[in-house]
Amino acid sequence: ADYAEFQLAQGNLPAAEELHARMREFAPQAYETLMLAGRLAAIRGEGKRAYIAYSQVERHYPVRYEPVFAQASLLEENGQTDEALARLDAAAQLVPAK
Repeated sequence: ADYAEFQLAQGNLPAAEELHARMREFAPQAYETLMLAGRLAAIRGEGKRAYIAYSQVERHYPVRYEPVFAQASLLEENGQTDEALARLDAAAQLVPAK
């Protein structure tokens, strides 16, 4: 997952997608695999697909705040401010106390 993120930072979407395909082969339900699916969809401008991917992460990993935060970000980008704020509130409930 880190190398896929590195490829994305370099602007190399095809390489990141290829790495994601490999990740899906050996760990299709892994947290990193599922999160990367959402990130790739968002980068491709497929907001609905990205939101669904993050929802899948949330179902499999209900204690993680990152997919909920990612959903909020997508909602905000689409002008759905109230929905985004609700998701941010939900994410805040999952952030570990320090």
